[in-house]
Amino acid sequence: MNANMKYLKISPWYMSMKLCSIFALLLLVATGCKDDNAATVDEDLSGEIEEVKLPDGFMTFIDKFSNDSIFQMNSIQWPLQKQIAKQHPEDDEETISLNAEEWKLHRPFDDMNGTYSQQYINFNDVITEMTVDKSGQYTMIRRFSKIDGNWKLIFYKEMGL
Repeated sequence: MNANMKYLKISPWYMSMKLCSIFALLLLVATGCKDDNAATVDEDLSGEIEEVKLPDGFMTFIDKFSNDSIFQMNSIQWPLQKQIAKQHPEDDEETISLNAEEWKLHRPFDDMNGTYSQQYINFNDVITEMTVDKSGQYTMIRRFSKIDGNWKLIFYKEMGL
């Protein structure tokens, strides 16, 4: 074996960046699905990328959550962990506990003529909803989980950097 051969090994960092790129591309493709069992993409620990479905009824829940204010307030795990939007990239992330009196109701997703896109990721039955602007710089994240058999919002990152 040639002594220079050891330098031809692919670094774990390079492989993880490649896998992340593939994962991101598949997520973009999956965002076109709009039915109640909308397909999304998940990556298992071996690095294999597989198509998964959102749990039955989840999109029906999101529709009701977005359109029924009483249902929305009852579908939030209080106090809610809220990550404050960063104003500048160098700002530290700050998370606070939000109570019901401080909550501003969320309305149905509006892509604002293609300015924003939305995608869902299912990881161990915790559903992460990501809303991203065209530049990819501004994001909003909401995480939902089943608690006592009902979907609940368990985390919210407000729109920001």
